[in-house]
Amino acid sequence: MANPIAADRIEITVLVDNVTDSLSSTPSFVTREWDRLRRQGMKRTMGGALCCANHGLALVVRAEIGGKSRNLLFDGGPVDYAVERNGTRLGVDFAAIEAMVLSHGHWDHAGGLPKAIEMTRAANGGRAVPLYLHPGMFRERGSRQPDGGVFPMDPVPQPAGWEAMGASPVVVRDEHIIADGFYVSGEIPRITAYETGLPGQVARDDETTPWQADEWLSDERFMAVNLRGKGLIVFSACSHTGIVNVLHAARRRFPDVPLFAAMGGFHLSGINERVIPETARFGQLWPQLSFPRPLHGLARRECAGTRLWGGDGGARCRRQDLHPFCVKQHDPRPAGAATGLADWPVVFRARGAGAGGAHGAGGGHPCRSCFTAGRHRLAWVPRRANPARRLSGLAAHGRGAGGAVVLRGCLGR
Repeated sequence: MANPIAADRIEITVLVDNVTDSLSSTPSFVTREWDRLRRQGMKRTMGGALCCANHGLALVVRAEIGGKSRNLLFDGGPVDYAVERNGTRLGVDFAAIEAMVLSHGHWDHAGGLPKAIEMTRAANGGRAVPLYLHPGMFRERGSRQPDGGVFPMDPVPQPAGWEAMGASPVVVRDEHIIADGFYVSGEIPRITAYETGLPGQVARDDETTPWQADEWLSDERFMAVNLRGKGLIVFSACSHTGIVNVLHAARRRFPDVPLFAAMGGFHLSGINERVIPETARFGQLWPQLSFPRPLHGLARRECAGTRLWGGDGGARCRRQDLHPFCVKQHDPRPAGAATGLADWPVVFRARGAGAGGAHGAGGGHPCRSCFTAGRHRLAWVPRRANPARRLSGLAAHGRGAGGAVVLRGCLGR
């Protein structure tokens, strides 16, 4: 299969995520929720004018490819009202959405797609919307409980159900390219020993068949876009397969394209907090991965601000900014400080999410230099030079629903 065409610019609008924070400071190249709402006509700050947070993820990705604007919806969040409320307030151009991708068969990524399909068809004159699915995402799923019972999840509709909603379902197991520049992977190989899927998940074909272990989620895919002159931007909605496995797969598929950014769900919370140290160490393999942007399922208690993907963040972390239980985990000379990253020193700064910020919310402790769930983000910003100039407007770290990430390719500016 041919490679996707490189994009000259990418803009990512976080339509749905599950923490809201419109007060934290941001770089000048970030578009925050309230700023966007004011541009859309909000006259005064009030609850009814704001976006809502909800447990799930939906990203509207617009890429300039071959001189054309191409638009895609990556997942749909958990529920119809979050898509309708946020999409309307943010002024999302649903008519421009050419296709939708469901990354894997979980309700918190599929539940809002019916409303997204409805709004897109209402805006595009009634045309059916291509919806890319995997054949393994239609089984009923649930989670095994301590007493041995199963708490079921809302199932993903069958292709005929999506067609009745106005979608044009495309059920495919292998890798494919959408709208010239959006690469969607096939099944992600599991190569790490410590990333073991979603513990306790089970599935069954129907109510007459027994529940079976389903921790591997073989239907999960990642999406990637090659930003010209910069490298590969990887979107991983949940990383139930493991974010390290995801990035290994991306690297194998595009061996000549550097990994530039990763955005989406890392699912390093709950029982998966145990793999944070191994996950943090993997980044030494890819020092060029400059912008990890975790949204989904972050660790609540583990502070990895100076360790995740190396860098010299420890030198910039002030102890007075740290919550007491995080102080002991900050190393003034973190692993990775001497791994050839001198050209890409980074400053670790907490980033609150806009409406819908961090999937897997919780926390809210005052550490401003930590990678934690809920209220904090890890934003990587080159320490030297004007980012808007040296990096051609490299990134605006998304801040949940209403936040925007803008990435431009290297065009000689």
